[in-house]
Amino acid sequence: MKKKNISYVLFPVVILIWGYVAYLIFYPKPEEISSVVYTSEKIQKIALQKDSFKLQLNYPDPFLANQVQNRKIKEENKQDQKEPVKPKQVAKPVVKWPSVSYKGMVKNQSSEKQEIALIAIENKEQLIRVGDIYSEIELVFLDKDSIQLQFKEVIKTFER
Repeated sequence: MKKKNISYVLFPVVILIWGYVAYLIFYPKPEEISSVVYTSEKIQKIALQKDSFKLQLNYPDPFLANQVQNRKIKEENKQDQKEPVKPKQVAKPVVKWPSVSYKGMVKNQSSEKQEIALIAIENKEQLIRVGDIYSEIELVFLDKDSIQLQFKEVIKTFER
C-alpha cells in the first residue's frame, strides 16, 4: 500500500516538472529574446598601410635540383656523342620453352634462406630452390609474385 501512495504523489510532481520545462521552451521570457539594435553611427574606415618588406627568393629550389643536374648531364652526353655508335645486334637463339607456370612460394619462418618455389613444368608440379635444376630448367631468382628461370642460356620471367 505504501508503494501505491508514493506513486500517487510522484506522478503529479513529474508532470509538473516536465510542464515547467515545456513552458520555458515554448514561452520564453521577453527579456531573454535578443533584439537587433540599429544605430545611425557611421562606420569609420581604417586606413591600411602596405607592408614594407620584400621577399628575397635567391635560394635554389630543392625540388628542381635533381632535374637541373639531370639536364646538365644529358647536355654533356649529347655533346660527347656526336657520332652515335650502333651496337652490334646479337641474334638470340630461338628456344622452345616447355609449358611452365609459377604456383607460389613456400617459406620457412625461422630462416629466410629456406625459400622454395612451387612450379608446374609440363603439368608436373615441382618444389625447387634457387640454383636447382629440373629437366634443364634452372631457378635463377625467386620472389613471392615472380620467378626467373634459365633454359638453354635464355632467361625468362614468370609471374603468378
